[in-house]
Amino acid sequence: TNQIFPVWTYSYLALLFPVFLLTDYVRYKPVLLLQGISLIVTWLLLLFAHGVAAMQLVEFFYGMVTATEVAYYAYIYSVVSTQHYQRVTSYCR
Repeated sequence: TNQIFPVWTYSYLALLFPVFLLTDYVRYKPVLLLQGISLIVTWLLLLFAHGVAAMQLVEFFYGMVTATEVAYYAYIYSVVSTQHYQRVTSYCR
């Protein structure tokens, strides 16, 4: 666990700022596509990969997913009127 779990923490930390910049530069949809691809890669690696290095790669891609999750929530709230924020929040959570 000491070799695998810290990879998520540091990859999330390292990717969060570049994802914010990327979101400002290319807007939301390419970042959401990156999130979806990273989530698919995470699940495929969980299903078919073996070993510590593979699990570290899983944690890296999961760090990418959680870093891009901020863009997902920002996109959801940008396309919904303020009247529907409570309902959208309940659907997201």
